[in-house]
Amino acid sequence: MLHAKTIVCDHRWVRVGSSNLNPSSLLGNYELDVLIEDPSLAQTLEDQFRLDIGRSREVTSRPVRGPRRISQALPSALAYQQAERRAVYRGSRQERRRRAGLILRAVASHARRSVFIPISGIFVALGLLFVALPKISAYVLAALCAWLALGAGREAFRRRVDR
Repeated sequence: MLHAKTIVCDHRWVRVGSSNLNPSSLLGNYELDVLIEDPSLAQTLEDQFRLDIGRSREVTSRPVRGPRRISQALPSALAYQQAERRAVYRGSRQERRRRAGLILRAVASHARRSVFIPISGIFVALGLLFVALPKISAYVLAALCAWLALGAGREAFRRRVDR
C-alpha cells in the first residue's frame, strides 16, 4: 500500500510524497518526497484528480436513530451526501466488499471504545464498592436491579402501545 500526497502547482510542478506539511514530518520523520517539473505529468495528475472528484461523495456524520438516551451515548453514523456526478464510477464487487469491511472495522473500533471504556469504569467502581462496603453494596445492587427491571418493563409496555 502506498500512502502518498500529491500537489500540482502552476500546471508545471508536481510533488509526490508521504510527508505532511508540519515540522515533525519535514524535520524528524524519514519520509521521501519527489519534486518533478513536467507539464505533461502535471496535466495527467490534474485530470486524474478531477476524475476522482467526480467519483467521490461527501461523507458527514449523523446521529444514530433509536431511543434518545441510547442514541446520545453512541457515536454518530456516517451519511453520504448525494451530489451531482458527471462521471459514474462503479467499483468491482471485490472493491465494494473491501471498502465496506474497512468502514465496518473503523466504525466498530470507535464504537467499541466508546462503549467499553465507560463500562469498565463502572465495573471497577462496583468491584471497589463490593470489597469496601459489602452490606451497603448489596442494597445498592438490589436498588439498581429494581430500577433496571422497572425501566425494562416500562419500555416493553411502551413498545407494545407504539404498535
